[in-house]
Amino acid sequence: MSEVAGLGLGGVDVSAVPHRRVVALARYGMAAKATALRRHPEPRRLATLVATVRSLEAKAVDDALELFDVLMTNDLLARAARESRNEKLRRYPRLAKDAGKLAAAVGVLLDALEHEEQLSLDLVWEEIESKVSRADLRAAVAHLMEVAPPADADPDGEWRTALVDRFASVRAFAALLCETIEFGATAQAAGVLAAMNTLPGLLDARATVAVPTGYLDARRVAEDVVPAGWWRRLVYSADRPEGTVDRAAYVFCVLEQFHRHLLRRDIYASPSARWGDPRSKLLTGPAWDAAKGPALNALGLPEDPRELLAEHAQELDGAWRALSDGLVADSEVHVDSDGRLHADKI
Repeated sequence: MSEVAGLGLGGVDVSAVPHRRVVALARYGMAAKATALRRHPEPRRLATLVATVRSLEAKAVDDALELFDVLMTNDLLARAARESRNEKLRRYPRLAKDAGKLAAAVGVLLDALEHEEQLSLDLVWEEIESKVSRADLRAAVAHLMEVAPPADADPDGEWRTALVDRFASVRAFAALLCETIEFGATAQAAGVLAAMNTLPGLLDARATVAVPTGYLDARRVAEDVVPAGWWRRLVYSADRPEGTVDRAAYVFCVLEQFHRHLLRRDIYASPSARWGDPRSKLLTGPAWDAAKGPALNALGLPEDPRELLAEHAQELDGAWRALSDGLVADSEVHVDSDGRLHADKI
């Protein structure tokens, strides 16, 4: 891919040439023999060369990003999720046993609260110990405290922890990705792309006394792209040296967000047929001015969308309020004063 891009023909402006013509020239350039190409005049040979190289470069970019997508989805994300799931299954018998002991103790406490007469602590403990000993109860609590995630933990946090262990498999790929492919981004994803572009320099940084192997200088990373929850706990681990972040966790944090934005095309590649910017195909300027009237008339839409959007917003608000009014009070599903829907586990 680097050799094809190094020819420098991908940046040639061919916007004045119909897309179908460029595709036809590229297809001909790939299929024709050298003797047939030599018989054409120089302008035709040059046009065929430009179209063919542009097509090859786009295909190379598509193939590289397809490989990246497969690597992230199947080899890394899916495997990490599978390992996390297997670990949960391995721990389940012990967790179920410990949870049963705690449930028995808490059940006694709840029964004591409902008792007409106030029971002494000694009587309550006597009843608890008839079901589970204090030593077993302490051991169960200690074990659950070790494995239970925090109350505000990301439900995907455990597989993200497993993902970090596969850092070696993506180090070279992460460094090469932005060095060989030109990416663009929307305003929403610009910060993630900027963080991705800094990965090669961060990965090449030499270890020092202040920043030992396995860590990055916290001043050089993009803190704003590290979301709260598990990623922040992994990147800013409690046992890290002061002024550093965990290297593997930060790289995977950026890679996961880069991959997610790439799938939504908030981050896009150029040139590329599959991973390009879909917004670039929208009509603009005189072309849009010429097509706007007939298109709006055919769709029955006004030129100024504000009134139509206000009508739809009013209808949506009315439907949402009707739904809220129809919900049973104190049920598993309710809408709060800010209009947010809450559903308890069913």
